[in-house]
Amino acid sequence: NPATIGNPITSPITILPRPNVGSISGSSSLCAGTTTTYTVTTNPAFQYQWIVSGGVVVTGQGTGSAQVQWGAPGNHQVAVVESNSCGTDTAFLAVLVEGTPSASTKTDRKSTR
Repeated sequence: NPATIGNPITSPITILPRPNVGSISGSSSLCAGTTTTYTVTTNPAFQYQWIVSGGVVVTGQGTGSAQVQWGAPGNHQVAVVESNSCGTDTAFLAVLVEGTPSASTKTDRKSTR
């Protein structure tokens, strides 16, 4: 008896792309205490995690756009990890945080003869 093949079963297959985060847009040189926004091009198939050295993510963690408040002066970095079940990709941006100008005081000089 030959085997009988019934109706084929069809179901949709979703093929997810591998992460490829691209570059971060935003300021790379600013003053201490400044809050600025960093963004990447997003894809709904991915999750996003922002990592900051020298600052704090104020809003936007988990999205493609994060506001960062920068702290102490120095060379710092902002990074974003794009991930899904196929893997991860990370983009980095070096950031120079400069000190805020101090108030200068004017001194009067009297010359003595």
